Amino acid sequence: MKCYKVEYETDARSRWKDMEVRSMNKSQLEYFAHDINIKDSEIEGFIEANLEIPFLFAKIICKDISIKQVEHNDGNYF
Repeated sequence: MKCYKVEYETDARSRWKDMEVRSMNKSQLEYFAHDINIKDSEIEGFIEANLEIPFLFAKIICKDISIKQVEHNDGNYF
């Protein structure tokens, strides 16, 4: 991926005051995509991807992007 800009926000300070992510169980993480939006950027030849994956919100402006489905059982999450 050739990126022009990557921006993200998270509410980790307020939501997880006394807890480290590595000590959470799967039900506490709750990370799943609410919305993924891909469109042409205002910059010619670039793509803008907006991700809402609470508690992460990201905006990526890049030349190309690869999106694929990964089977849940194939992931090494912990």
